[in-house]
Formats: sequence, structure tokens, C-alpha cells
Amino acid sequence: MTKPKTKSLNTLLFSVLLILYVKAQNTINEKHAVVLDEEYEVLLKWRIDGDDIFIEMSAKTQGYVAIGFSPNGGMPGSDIVAGWVKDGKAFLSDRHAITYSKPNIDSSEDYELLYGYENGGKTTIGFKRKLETCDTNDYTITTDTARIIWALNDNDPANQDDLMYHLTSRGVRSVLLLNAKRKLRELPADAGFFDINMPNVTVPDDEDTTYWCTAFEVPQFERPVHVIRYDALVQEGHEAVVHHMLVYGCRGNLSTVRGWSDICERENMPPDLSNCWTVIYAWAIGGGSFEFPDHAGFPLGGENDPTFLYIEMHYDNPAFSSGKENGLSEDVYVFAVMLHGHIAAQQITLQQYRDGKLIDEIRDDNYDFNLQETRVVVPERTFKPGDAYVVTCTYNTVGRENITVGGEGTSEEMCVVFLFYYPSQPDLAYCLSASSFESIFETFEIPYNTDAEEEIFGYTYRYLTTQVNSENLRNGLRVISNTGKRYNYCYNDRNQYIGGDSFELNSPDWFNASKRIVPPSDVCNVDLPIGNANTLRAGYFSYVVMIFICMFM
Repeated sequence: MTKPKTKSLNTLLFSVLLILYVKAQNTINEKHAVVLDEEYEVLLKWRIDGDDIFIEMSAKTQGYVAIGFSPNGGMPGSDIVAGWVKDGKAFLSDRHAITYSKPNIDSSEDYELLYGYENGGKTTIGFKRKLETCDTNDYTITTDTARIIWALNDNDPANQDDLMYHLTSRGVRSVLLLNAKRKLRELPADAGFFDINMPNVTVPDDEDTTYWCTAFEVPQFERPVHVIRYDALVQEGHEAVVHHMLVYGCRGNLSTVRGWSDICERENMPPDLSNCWTVIYAWAIGGGSFEFPDHAGFPLGGENDPTFLYIEMHYDNPAFSSGKENGLSEDVYVFAVMLHGHIAAQQITLQQYRDGKLIDEIRDDNYDFNLQETRVVVPERTFKPGDAYVVTCTYNTVGRENITVGGEGTSEEMCVVFLFYYPSQPDLAYCLSASSFESIFETFEIPYNTDAEEEIFGYTYRYLTTQVNSENLRNGLRVISNTGKRYNYCYNDRNQYIGGDSFELNSPDWFNASKRIVPPSDVCNVDLPIGNANTLRAGYFSYVVMIFICMFM
């Protein structure tokens, strides 16, 4: 009677051990980890074991994921490894790049595949290699800063050599592979924390460098404590301007510094603050959290410990961007949209860019003037301070005998996107973009001598339609649209369309003809901003970006 039970128990134990064995083969027991890209959830994990490095790369893709060790952050000269899972089988390809093209397969295979699997829409590949392989096409891993490039594609290669182009799904990040910080330990159950946050600081748009200082009172503790970890809290969307910071620990008369916050100039600072020189923490761009070893910490709350702290923050603004940027003072959430054009409109698209990279879009490629419903956006879209937006309208005026101009009539055209969002932003009513009249006058050599603002539209239209032949008009409008200077403005809800307290946005460097949805050869345009701020209501705003004047002959 006991034998069957024993056999069943052995089988069960064997099954459990087998499961544990398989699980062990799907992890590298990583000691270090870094997110290479948040949008695609590109994650790099690794550990060093003697002369070997064990690496796991994963990303939100059903195709291949690749990383490369680059000498300068570019593709040429990079040591690249790509991995994917097809029909349940994992593949790994050792490659190197010579130019900006598909990387070549190495003649020497120095990467060893350990495991690979797909789960939850993500692909994970584990492998190992030597720190130094003696292959001239491979990167030697040292204590130097490594520039890790990454790329992915949602399709599996048809074979080992057929590595398809990654398009815009790529990036680069600097990483310390050797002597890197270990993963943060789990905090003790009795550990506490406190935050010291800089106030809302509007970064000047006429200075590339700003040092701002703020004083903070050290919290009161029941007994002396030790700081065991520093975490830098950088507000999302502001990473580009936060350069570095120093935290000073100071002693002195707290009443003279409590609540003080201003430009870091010694003659401008309270005496008890200007005499403080003890740096207790330093952080700079790209840095993460810092953790003390088990046997060390920074003391607070004792008799000789600091009574107050102050942060010296360096804001870097080399592009002289406005502190308001796109007019948003915080994240807003778009829950509905109305796309608006007239009867020539065929397509309307709103693109959202972050750091020069397209991250989202709302579009209708089959626009119908007779069905202009407000559309519910699911899921809601998050718009952040610093994001850039491009509205593109595609028109078809083939068959029309006359030029189609921007205007309020149905046979005229406009290009508007109305966004419904929360929370309300009282300093932002609407934004518009237009090619400059200087570009128009220069391109067509228009002799414009009047200062009457209200006449500029009519004067320009009359001149273009009576003094410029159709071929020159078409070619000139294309040049202006694709290369001419643009003006981008946002207005608050207390001003009329012309004048008032507006702020100008410079077109970002990444915005050019090649970034547009519609190839420039298909469009001729000049942008005329039109509209009436009085038609806008609290709770939504519009981006008036492109009003086309087109003629096909």
C-alpha cells in the first residue's frame, strides 16, 4: 500500500525540482539594472562574474530587441547583439556596425545565449560574454562609461541575417557596467523618510545658466538618526533643464534663513546661509539614488549636527526656452477632441512629441466635413509641460479653378484641433503657428510698405493672386512651408487675438519637412493664423497650426 504513495511523492518532487530548474535558467540573478527607455520599457540587467558579464535585455515588443556597445553613442563602430523568440525558440545574433546601416554578422561568435522568452507583450533575452573577447569587432568592457544604444522592431527576423530596420524605436544611454552601484537594498521596516522639494521656479528664458538656492529646516526627530539613502526627485518632463544640485548641511540662526529661496548670489543670501560650506550630498544629470554601506550613514538630530539644509540647484537652459514652454504648468489629461476643417479637408492629425520623438497621435485619415463629432479619447492622453504638438491638415483642391485661401467661409479653409482636458490652465487659452510674413515677402519679393496690421492679410492675398504666376506661387509656397521661419504663439484667456500678454515658442530643431506626416511634395501652403479668442471657453483650448493656400494647375 505504501509503494504507490512513495512513487507519487517522488514524481511530485521531481516536478517541483524541474520547475525550479527551468526558472533558474530564465534569470541571470542580476545585481545591476537600468531602464534604457520608459516608453518601450527597455530594461538592461547585468552582473559580473570573474571575466564574464551576464546580461538580460527586455523590451515591450513581439519582435527583436537589440543593444550595442558604442564608442561615442552612434551606430558606426558599435558592437551589437540582437535577440528574439520565434515559435517558442530563442535566437541570438552577434553583430557589428560599420556605417548607419544594417549591422554585419560577426565572423567570431562571442555571445552565448542563455535563455529567451515572450511574456505579457515583452521579449526577454539572457546571454553572457567575456569582458574582453579579443575580437576586434567586439567592445572591451572596462570601468569607463559605456554608451549603450538600443533598438527594437515588432517583427521577428525571417532568418538570422534578416534584421529589419528599427525605424524610430531606438535610443542611447550612458551606463557604468563595471564598478556600478548595486541594486538598492530593501529599506528596514523601521526606516522613515522626509522630502525637501524646491519651490516652483520659472527658469529664465534669457539665461542659459541659473543657480537657485532654497533653505530648509531639518525635521525634528525623537532621537538622533542616520540618513542611509538619498533619492533625487526630478519632476517628470523637467529632466532637460535640471543639471545638478548640491545639498549643504549648516548650523546657525534658523530664523534668518527659514523660507528663503532666491538666486544663489552671496550678496543676496542671508549671512547664516552664505557662511555654510559643508556639502553633504551631490547629484548630477543621469545620476540615480545613492545608498550608504551597511555600517555608515549621515547623522541628523544630534547636538553637533546640521540645524538646516539648503539646496543649490543648477538649471541648464541652453536653448533659452521659456519657463512656460507649451503653456502648461502641470500635466493635463485630454479626454475628448474635435478635429475641424472645411470641405477641402481630407485628413487631420494631432501629433505629440517629447524630446523630439513622436510618442502619440490622434488622427482621422478619412475626414468628413459633414460629420464633425467631438470624439471621446480612450485612454485619456497625458500632455506634459515641455511637450510639442504638430497639427497637420491634408486638403484636396483638385478641380477648383481658383486659389483656396484660409478664411471663415466653407469654401475657404482652416485647420483647428479643440482639446477637452483637465485640470484647467488659466494661463493658456489657445496656441497658433504661422509662417512669418518676412518669409513670404522675401520669397516673393513683395514691396510691402504699410504698417496697418489689419491690412496685411488682404494685401498679401491680393499681391499673390494678381502679381505672381501659378508656377512661381506653387513653388514659393512650398519653400516657405518647408524651410521658412515660423512663429508659434500661445495666449491666455484674458486677451484678444491681437496683442496682449502672449509668449512666443520657437520651432524645435527636430521639426522639419521630413518629420511631417504628409510628404512636402504633396502640399503647397502658406500659414495664415485666423480665429477669434472670444469663441474659446474655459476647459478647452485649440491649436491652430496650418492654414493652407493651395493652387494646382
